[in-house]
Amino acid sequence: MRRHFQAATEVGGSILILLGLATRLATLPFFGMILTIQLFVFPHAWPEHLTWTAILLVLVTRGAGAVSLDRLLGHWVDRRHQESAGRPDPVSRRPDARLTRRGDAG
Repeated sequence: MRRHFQAATEVGGSILILLGLATRLATLPFFGMILTIQLFVFPHAWPEHLTWTAILLVLVTRGAGAVSLDRLLGHWVDRRHQESAGRPDPVSRRPDARLTRRGDAG
């Protein structure tokens, strides 16, 4: 049972990080896994573990990035919130709807 949970956490967390969905939350189990492996399995492999820790710290502090499901969902939620508040989205009402929300040419 424990092995199934570990495998599901590794595969599921990796898929979430790859898609950019709940990236900051998905990295947390990997920190625990790195710490456990460093302390109990391969104590002399600290350079590799520091590399993985640095990669995960970037993901935790900066998030998934511009091309991610987190960003896409954030824009969708913002647009829904503006519509429910009675404020139309200024870009979607224009005939030149190719512009992005900030008015940059897209």
